[in-house]
Amino acid sequence: LTIPPGVVFKMTSTARLNVFGTLLAQGTAGAPVVLTSIKDDAFGGDSNCDRGATLPAPGDWGNLNFTGTASASNLAHVRVRYAGTSVAAAPEAAVALTACHLAATHLRVELVAAACLDLKGSSLPIVSNGAFDGGTIAVDGARFSALAGFTGCTASGNSIYDAIVATSGLVSTPATISAANTLNASGVVVVSGNVDVNATLTLHAGVIFKFVGPRTVNVNQTLFANGTSAAPVVFTSIFDDAVGGDTDKDGGATTPAAGDWSRVLFNSQSDASVALHLHVRYAGGAASAAILTAQSNCLLDGVVVQTSASACLSLQNNSYPTIRNCAFNGGTYAVRDVLIEAIPGFTNNTASGNAV
Repeated sequence: LTIPPGVVFKMTSTARLNVFGTLLAQGTAGAPVVLTSIKDDAFGGDSNCDRGATLPAPGDWGNLNFTGTASASNLAHVRVRYAGTSVAAAPEAAVALTACHLAATHLRVELVAAACLDLKGSSLPIVSNGAFDGGTIAVDGARFSALAGFTGCTASGNSIYDAIVATSGLVSTPATISAANTLNASGVVVVSGNVDVNATLTLHAGVIFKFVGPRTVNVNQTLFANGTSAAPVVFTSIFDDAVGGDTDKDGGATTPAAGDWSRVLFNSQSDASVALHLHVRYAGGAASAAILTAQSNCLLDGVVVQTSASACLSLQNNSYPTIRNCAFNGGTYAVRDVLIEAIPGFTNNTASGNAV
């Protein structure tokens, strides 16, 4: 189905557009393709001839749904307005992808009743210069491998998060994430599941993971955290407004605490990992050290652990990491479980404010 510039679909309450084949919606900046409510007089005029007696609202119609056979679809300058379903048991995003890898440029989703965009299954879209405004969550359901597909996208006015929410942290093929892959170039990714690094994951300066609940970063292969002193890579709590702003939009009603999330675990296959200027904040939940090495000889340089509910760093199972220029502050122990012969791997580190 090819839709040329300027076409406006006005949808009634039961309407959905389900794409099983290929949708080519080719709007322009001056003449976008629009999918909106029958009550929306701003595009196409007073189509229901009620002289403005009815006003459009989020949830006026269903959604734009792409299935796994729709990956050849291409959207340019498409606007999706007043869509989505807010039923608590089964909310539906305004635009939903299920195992779909479409391309979209200048996609704008606005004034909707649920998430603006939901990436279900293994969806890996290429989305550039999109805008996700006035829903609940800007982008939900992303895999880590999908984040690199977002560039130049923005979000505002969403009731829960103006951010991408990563619900699956499985990294099974090499992935690179930079601040440019996040909304508003804020660097913030909300992480609501465990992160399992089973390939090479590279994080560039300024990337901020905010964890929801007792999450763990399991480094089973190679993690490169390429922070700088001015723009560290940060792993922290969703309640931490000091880094990346008020992501949970509660006006500071919630405050972060030690143990808000669990830990970074370097396993035995992670020897090649290098963490430069990685800041780990408010971890140590489930009685685990904020950073734990388990038979790993990784390199930590300029790492700062701040406010942990347990030890800041623990070396277990014959770990011999290189630890230099790091700071371990506000946990129970600064560093524990160190073999005597691992001590020469420590140089120029500091600690303060630990309880024990």
